[in-house]
Amino acid sequence: MIPFLGVARQCRAIIQGLQNCVSKFTDDVKDIEAKEVMDVLLLTQYMDTIQAVGANSLILEHNPIVVSSLHASLSHAKSNLPKNILDQAKSAKDSCSGV
Repeated sequence: MIPFLGVARQCRAIIQGLQNCVSKFTDDVKDIEAKEVMDVLLLTQYMDTIQAVGANSLILEHNPIVVSSLHASLSHAKSNLPKNILDQAKSAKDSCSGV
């Protein structure tokens, strides 16, 4: 028996299943393209993988530029939130921690 033949068959079955799902979805839902469906499927797969790797972990590149950009994005997002949302988040955090 050829090594990895079972894995190759599994991959082929997964690809065929994806093709069938995307084709059916694009037939049933008008005004959506196969690429859009695949983008959602890939994003879902990515999120499932991240969850499986470490549900409570955050994976970042070890690149100072990436970390700096993430920090700037989070700071910008936080500064643009309405104050009441930040107060609600703090209240929820305090109630969960028993403070």
